[in-house]
Amino acid sequence: MLPSMILGLNTNLRVGQSLFHVQTEDRGLPNAVIETVVFAVGRVVYRCCSDYQGLVGQEGWQQQLQRKLETQHNAVLQGLRDGTLTLAASGGLTVQLLNPSSWLSAGTVLLDVSVITVPEGLPVAGAEVRAVLESAGSRPGCVARTDAHGRVRLQFPLPPLGATGAELVIRASAPAGVDEIRYTLRRKAPSPKEPVPAAGQGPAPAAEP
Repeated sequence: MLPSMILGLNTNLRVGQSLFHVQTEDRGLPNAVIETVVFAVGRVVYRCCSDYQGLVGQEGWQQQLQRKLETQHNAVLQGLRDGTLTLAASGGLTVQLLNPSSWLSAGTVLLDVSVITVPEGLPVAGAEVRAVLESAGSRPGCVARTDAHGRVRLQFPLPPLGATGAELVIRASAPAGVDEIRYTLRRKAPSPKEPVPAAGQGPAPAAEP
């Protein structure tokens, strides 16, 4: 398989009284997808993706990929400035990780998740919650539905993290709306006097953005 550079752009943009964080990333091979996500107050309000499979293997394809990524990122920024993007409504639902400091146990990802309505704070039963660990060439994860209390437990093995780490994505969807949170996972750098830890024994992930 051809190697792929992992590219990304991040921009904070203020439009009127609203502050947006715009994140565009190459999801790498074999996915061959450029994804742009817009956050407002930590919540996802817009998302778009484009495929670049047709570029892979062409002469200078990585340079073309860089230009395509920049073009998509700038187009979203301009759409925010112009007010032409259709952003998610402020209401709907929100997904919450209930155990952010204890989600990893013996090499297993164990996520206790809650889904509630916004702004009422009522539990959302039957919401589909999908957890995915995104890393180079791998997307392990699982999917389940919330119970009558709007809660669900998701569990899957934590694979070895690559040099660039990975992203833990928790996404909930229901008729009331869609919401997503992301955590960046980085490998813990061992000290000279410590043995190299097993993958996944580093600190709890830090929320991003």
